[in-house]
Amino acid sequence: MSTTFTDHPLEIVDISEINQDAADKLLHAAASQGFLLLEGHGFSADHVKTMFDLSQKYFETPLEEKIKYPIDESNAGYTGIGVENLHEDDPNRKVGDPKEGYNFCKLDLESGTPNHELPEYLKENSDLIKETIVHYTEVIDHVLTLLAMGLKIEEEKGGSKYFVDRHPKTSSSGSTFRFLHYPSPVRVV
Repeated sequence: MSTTFTDHPLEIVDISEINQDAADKLLHAAASQGFLLLEGHGFSADHVKTMFDLSQKYFETPLEEKIKYPIDESNAGYTGIGVENLHEDDPNRKVGDPKEGYNFCKLDLESGTPNHELPEYLKENSDLIKETIVHYTEVIDHVLTLLAMGLKIEEEKGGSKYFVDRHPKTSSSGSTFRFLHYPSPVRVV
């Protein structure tokens, strides 16, 4: 017998308020599902659509433009279709994943600024990108606070700010914000 999505619906955790009930729900979802599906994060449907549109338009730019900003040693830049191999079970796989991406790295989490050269189209939209990164950082702080509350970390050990204090926005960040594009497979008829 196969299991369907409706047999095991995902828990959706509302993080709009920081309280013990939300913390307990977040911890339960993380422990039982292995990942989180969040609402109350403050991103409007219009903002999400705008970011998807921005990403789509970037990937529609000519390949010649995209490869001017290749992924570098810091993980910043463009990576083409089939370049990345994220299959841990087959690290020597000849063909990489069927996607292309653009990574924003070396982020200043206070301003949302990626500290590397951006393609012209992304430079033109850098205010929206920075706004999104700053908001993601705020959401992450909410999640980290709720996680600490769910784990009931004692106040003298850091309490609800245990994880937030260990990931200050002023430190060097290893965070990456990514645009990904998975092209539709071509069907031979």
